[in-house]
This record gives sequence, structure tokens and C-alpha cells, in this order.
Amino acid sequence: MLASEFIKNKLYLDPKYKYVLLYYYDKIIFEPISSISDVDLNYLVQGWIFGEWCQAFIFKRKDEILCKISDYSERKNDLIYQEKQILDSRFSNIGQALLIKKFGKPDDDGQVQVDSILIADIVR
Repeated sequence: MLASEFIKNKLYLDPKYKYVLLYYYDKIIFEPISSISDVDLNYLVQGWIFGEWCQAFIFKRKDEILCKISDYSERKNDLIYQEKQILDSRFSNIGQALLIKKFGKPDDDGQVQVDSILIADIVR
């Protein structure tokens, strides 16, 4: 999906998304989704809009800005582990860490490889 469709149609306001993390050339925006009025794609490097089981990843590929939407609600049994990634002190008003969920399935040999990663929540 083109990111412009996702943004223009304000699909990021769906209740399944709770937070937005946007990397621009000159700043980083990391806030609850309710604080965002618009997402400017002109200077965006990449970004994530995420909630407990859903994530939209916005990125550039050649001359396009794309949006990959992932819904992990059907993969709850594939959850391998969760980890906390400590946030920089600039974001202490939001929380202490990101909660990351990693998913995978056993292969024929019973080995499990991580095949998907979801930024799921904020740890306060």
C-alpha cells in the first residue's frame, strides 16, 4: 500500500494503533496516536504506527513511500518471546521502554527462527 493512501485516509486513527514513532530528517516524533493531527510524508525517513497486535511500517523504496501493515492478532500462538528495549531519556514522558514481540514457527527440524517483529507497546 502507498503510504499516502494510509495517511490521506487517516487509517492510522484506527483504535488498534496506540503510538506513532516517526523519523524525519530533522526530528523524531514519538507520541500517543491521539496526539497526532497529521503525518508529513515529505521529510519522513521511516516510521512505525503500532499497537498491541498491529503495526504499520512506513518506508521509502526508490521513489515511493510505502506502508506495510501487519496484523499479528492471529499469531498469538507463534509468539516466541517479548523483550524490552530501553528508550532514550528524550522520551521519558512516554515511558521507560518499548515492548517488542518476536514471532516464529518451528521448522521441520524443530528449530524456531524469528520471522516477524512487532513494536507492541510502551513500558511505563
